[in-house]
Amino acid sequence: MPRPLKLILVGFEYGHQAAYGGLLADHATVELIGVCRCTADGETSISRGREFARSRGCPYLEKLDRALEELKPDVASLALPPADNVGIALGLIRRGIHVLCEKPVAPDAEGARLLVEAVEHHRVRFTWALATALFTRPIHDALELAKSGALGTLRIVNYRFLQPKGPIFANRTRETGGEFANFGAYGWVPLTRLVPYPLATVFSMQRSLFYENYKREGIDDLSITTLRFKGGAIGTLTVGRIPVESMPSTDLRLELIGSEGVVQVKNGMGDALHVWEPFKGAPGEFERGAFTREPVNDAAAKLFVDDFVAAILEGREPVLSAGDALSFARLCAAAERSSRERKVVAFE
Repeated sequence: MPRPLKLILVGFEYGHQAAYGGLLADHATVELIGVCRCTADGETSISRGREFARSRGCPYLEKLDRALEELKPDVASLALPPADNVGIALGLIRRGIHVLCEKPVAPDAEGARLLVEAVEHHRVRFTWALATALFTRPIHDALELAKSGALGTLRIVNYRFLQPKGPIFANRTRETGGEFANFGAYGWVPLTRLVPYPLATVFSMQRSLFYENYKREGIDDLSITTLRFKGGAIGTLTVGRIPVESMPSTDLRLELIGSEGVVQVKNGMGDALHVWEPFKGAPGEFERGAFTREPVNDAAAKLFVDDFVAAILEGREPVLSAGDALSFARLCAAAERSSRERKVVAFE
């Protein structure tokens, strides 16, 4: 029996580390050997990392270089401030370490390009924390139906990804460049699987419409982006945070309009039924109260992590790859330019 893949978790800047890192650590073919802080980690991140290491019975290390020398991991899961992703990921890739990275992967297309080149050169596997894009059951089934030809020629794809609770996220979102850069990939990646033609033009409106703290930071809380593909298909991405108290934590919807049929996905998260209590007054105006989750399908996060481990063991590309991160970084650049210049721009 082959030895398990040795895993290290780097940074606990965001809560996704406990989710994706935890699922990796629980995988039958993976062994968690340590948790390491990132130099940019704040006190909350350090506390999260220490507690996770304690609960799993593994060491918590202060210095990444030392951790890599002592532990010699095969796989790393990163939850870092976005500005740190490229540099740390490149260092790991050059050591032959497979990487799962929090989104957004890179601040620009150049950083994403460097990652793609390093992944190809060192023949490692790289994926990023975007499970909801492809692995929820409703989205997966809609994509498979379109690929089967049952809808005929795809004409229009409408995608919506909205969340509440904007006031508590503006500072973090500033690091990503806005909510389109933060969330837009959830819609862009399925579009790349659905439409077999290159993207031709982009028109994007990115605005601070609802939250004063977003406006002060100069970042968008909502964007509407229209994509025209060379084969004639049109895509729309409506992405951001809105102040609707009755909305679930994520309102994900997908509509596919083809020459022979239409599919509408009204609950794209799809792995559980959510029952919500009213909003609480603290700690934030839009902080949701308690809720229950009743699972109805395999969790997208688990399917995503299983695919990443299988890609490492089988020597293939994961479903979500560094190439996807590069194509989205290029889209972000075009959308930002379109919004700033208030015109349609060519996708280059």
